[in-house]
Amino acid sequence: MLNTVYYTSAFLFFWTQVAGVPTGLGAAAVAQRFAQVLATVWIGSQATKLARAAGAVALAPLLDRALDAAQRRLQLRGGKRQASLLLVAACLALTLALFTGLLVLWA
Repeated sequence: MLNTVYYTSAFLFFWTQVAGVPTGLGAAAVAQRFAQVLATVWIGSQATKLARAAGAVALAPLLDRALDAAQRRLQLRGGKRQASLLLVAACLALTLALFTGLLVLWA
């Protein structure tokens, strides 16, 4: 989850504030800029890896309680595993929708 938060927020920050990608470039140019910004964000993720790992360890009990609550509310029979898979799927879907929307708006 922290990776989703990091990559999404860092990408949006770099895309809008640092790279200053203008709109109306066309799909090919936007795709090229997308790859460049994503590479920059990935490099930044290497520098923050230890902090993100520490955050994940610190937030693990909170996430465990959230998974228990989701399992009860959604009446999942697969336990925490199924709740975890739903959370991962939601993170991926949100990120995919955000990045796709961003590319469409800027193209």
